[in-house]
Amino acid sequence: ANECLTNKGFICIQLWEINATNIGCTPTKGTDFSGNYKLSFVPQCRDNDDDALDTYCATWLDDHPDIATRVTLDTDLVWNDEICDPIIFTVQFVAEMSFYDDADFSQAVDDNH
Repeated sequence: ANECLTNKGFICIQLWEINATNIGCTPTKGTDFSGNYKLSFVPQCRDNDDDALDTYCATWLDDHPDIATRVTLDTDLVWNDEICDPIIFTVQFVAEMSFYDDADFSQAVDDNH
C-alpha cells in the first residue's frame, strides 16, 4: 500500500499522529500539549519501476550511513487544547459529480446511464 501523500516518485510526505489518552481537560483551563516532540522514521527507497532512480536512492542511502538506520526530527509544538473534545475537527465533503464519454469532457453521460 502506498502511504505517501504525494504524486512524486522520489519523495514521500506523511502525516504524523500523536495520541494522548486519559488526559484531564477542563474547558476553562484546557490541557497544554506544548513541548518538544521527537518524530522518528527509517528512510526507505520507494519501488517506482525506475531502475535509475532505484539505484540512485540505494546509493544515496549507502553514502549516508548516519541516517540509513533512523532519522529523528525534533520539533517544538505550542498547543493548548481548550476544546476538550476528542473529536476536534469533523469534516464532511459534499460533491456533485459528472461523468463524460469523451477525452475532451464535452459529452456528459446522462444521469440514467
